[in-house]
Amino acid sequence: MIGEPGLDGTAGGALRMLMHMAVFVAPFTVTTFGGMASLIVYPLSFYYLSLAFLRGQGSGVGKPCVYFIVLFAAPCVLSLTVGLLSAVVVGSHGIDFLAHPGLYFGRIVNFIGVIVFFLSLAVCVQRGGRVALDRLIFYYWLGLLIVMLTAVWQYISFHYGVVEFPFETRANVHGVSDDLRAEIKFRVTGIAREPSYFAPLAVLFTLMSIHLFEKKVKYLCALLGITLLMLSFSGGGFLSALFVGAAFLVAAFCRGAVSLRSVRNVFIALALLWGLFWTYSEQFALVYDVASQRLVGAASMETSGRAFMSWMPVVWLFQSNVINVLFGHGLKTYSLLGTVYFLPDGTPVHVTSNNIFTDHLWEAGVVGVLSLALMFGYLLGLAYRRYGLGKYHRLVYYLVAAVLSFGLYRGDMFSPSMWFILFICVWVLSSKRSIAVQGLSAGSKRDM
Repeated sequence: MIGEPGLDGTAGGALRMLMHMAVFVAPFTVTTFGGMASLIVYPLSFYYLSLAFLRGQGSGVGKPCVYFIVLFAAPCVLSLTVGLLSAVVVGSHGIDFLAHPGLYFGRIVNFIGVIVFFLSLAVCVQRGGRVALDRLIFYYWLGLLIVMLTAVWQYISFHYGVVEFPFETRANVHGVSDDLRAEIKFRVTGIAREPSYFAPLAVLFTLMSIHLFEKKVKYLCALLGITLLMLSFSGGGFLSALFVGAAFLVAAFCRGAVSLRSVRNVFIALALLWGLFWTYSEQFALVYDVASQRLVGAASMETSGRAFMSWMPVVWLFQSNVINVLFGHGLKTYSLLGTVYFLPDGTPVHVTSNNIFTDHLWEAGVVGVLSLALMFGYLLGLAYRRYGLGKYHRLVYYLVAAVLSFGLYRGDMFSPSMWFILFICVWVLSSKRSIAVQGLSAGSKRDM
């Protein structure tokens, strides 16, 4: 499935550079440059895929990739046809589903865009083999690194006034007491739109650095990612850390697949964090207070708008007719709930619950959310079984756990950044043998 490295002629190399550029820009699609970044990723992907087919290199995408796209796309298509038509005819919940046709057009364009991006990645790796896979991951990691460096710039600018950080981002802390909110004068976001967008990028940066680099680079980058994650004060980011930590414990004690060296490194990291705790005890106390209040408060619909928006659409869905229960009300229609439903504080329900499963349940129905659950369940189970095949398989195991946690607080299912990670998971897990990491260590200098 992974294939062997293809012939790297001048034309082929130039063609693959299009995908390198698209993948490098992918992390920026969830930043303040999101619209501009998407306008780079999608045309480059379409252009690459078109040229690949014209050159006779567009075949052999691979059955796992096709199955993944069908499993994801079929409920979405049914949602936009059967589900939306039923909602319009019946007038479900008193919502005017035809008042904003631009919503559907934008989501359809984005939907087609991420599928083209996914297919172009598959063609690129199919033709270029392991070296192409290494390079794509490297350029994505490089994009993540740039975002992390903007967070460092933001931190230095705020605390030391060196080179003003010019980007406006949202940094309000939700779901905590007013006293605690007053204590937090700064949250790291970098150029991400807000901390909950930044946190997944920090988690991905940390995981990729740990698994794909060696020695000093690994530890320096991991320390950078973890530190910035804590400074974001993102409850969702802390939840992701819990998911990844739980995945590590499962691999260590249920499979015995974690080496003594890995356990030793974890204890070293914990010792370093303990040292940092004593040095910066006040900052760590803030992190703990935010994490505990956010995670505990998120369980109550009376105190948490996010909890309300995650649970009540489930109730509203089952008040719909059977067709809408099965196939949903149409993609992007969650954003219309605020026209008829309100939070306990009287404000309209937001345009998203920031929960992939809730959004998808309302928009694509029981069929849609079951397909989503099947997709994540299959990937996580397969990643668990193939954990011991090599670095890429170990990385993917943690990536699946992380992406699953992202879905609980960040509903950007259609972002190129998310779909690149999903592609890596699907592609690597389709191989039953070890994949050598050739392009991200010392030898990468020669290849890049």
